Amino acid sequence: MISASESAASPLAVKVTLLMVVSLPMMAFAPLSPSLPLIHAEFAGTPHIDTLSRLVLTLPAVFIAVFAPLAGVIADRFGRKRLLAASVALYGVAGLSGFFIDNLTLLLASRACVGVALAGVLTVSTALSGDYYSGRQRQAFLGLRGAVVNFAAVGFNLIGGVIASINWRLGFLVFAFAFILLPLVAAILHDKYSGAGPRREAFRRVAVAERTPVFFLTLSFLLTAAYAMAFFMVPVQMAFYLRELGSSESSTAGRTMAVSARAVAVTSLAYSRARARFGAESVMAVAFALAALGYYFVGSADSVPQVFAAVVVSGCGYGLLMANMVVWILDGTPAAIRGRVSGGIATATFVGQFLSPLVTQPIVNAFSVGAAYVAVSAGLGVIALGFIVFVLVRRAAA
Repeated sequence: MISASESAASPLAVKVTLLMVVSLPMMAFAPLSPSLPLIHAEFAGTPHIDTLSRLVLTLPAVFIAVFAPLAGVIADRFGRKRLLAASVALYGVAGLSGFFIDNLTLLLASRACVGVALAGVLTVSTALSGDYYSGRQRQAFLGLRGAVVNFAAVGFNLIGGVIASINWRLGFLVFAFAFILLPLVAAILHDKYSGAGPRREAFRRVAVAERTPVFFLTLSFLLTAAYAMAFFMVPVQMAFYLRELGSSESSTAGRTMAVSARAVAVTSLAYSRARARFGAESVMAVAFALAALGYYFVGSADSVPQVFAAVVVSGCGYGLLMANMVVWILDGTPAAIRGRVSGGIATATFVGQFLSPLVTQPIVNAFSVGAAYVAVSAGLGVIALGFIVFVLVRRAAA
């Protein structure tokens, strides 16, 4: 952990600032989701408006996936803090511009810039979490981070609904928060590996000496994409599934997603204790098993209350996975490549989200949404079984 001599800011100030930084992605998506029909109506005369209006929400994710690896290289080579400050500034300018733009093409361009900014924000915030914390402190912080992200998702969705009832442009005002956060980033956060002095040179020598765990990173990024793909089934498919069950009210789908998000958030807070007691791979096994069991119950449900109960089970699994996956990866990789690894985590996450409808929709078209949940639960169960076998073999060899 970074010592007091390296940063004049208190540990609490550092923690609060980092948690404020990780709330930025939620601000970029959740408040705007309820406004999509209004944006569609505003630009109704635009060709392909059905697709373009939805891209207002989803386009940043594509640019996060593309630019996060580059952000990781920049963070490792030139320092985390400068990239984070630049990313927060771009986030504020590009995001807030949506309030003033009257052209859909320019609005989409501004959303693309938000995605580039978030690539830097997500990459550096994860890398700094690894720089500032280690061991049990890292586990506790990343568990807290998962809780904050999901509670923020609930809150911003509610805020977005209220804002949309007034004026769709008001949702873009939340980006002004970046200009409050920027001076805090400059004053409080400390870049452990910045500069060109002896410490930086020593860091570079370590970077040469340490080997990159290619197999481990490949496996971990594939698992990250798989869990993100499965996790994103709730926002992508749940409203359609509830219609299959006879509930066509949008509010029911919203409540289902809120129940899931709260389960993820609450379980994230318990992650540190679970990790300390059972270890990373055992937590992986339990988390994937819970996600699989929850999705099986979702796909087998015949009423909305049963779906609510099922997403609580799957949400508990995802709450453990969200923190454990990042801790597992950071613990298994050298500090010298932490920026690039963090960029890889962001890319894998958003690639998984992008693939979610592409992977599941053929099953939906051929059978039903419920069948898609059951099929994904089987895949998650196979991953859980793999970790169970790994843990048992390792214990037998010990």
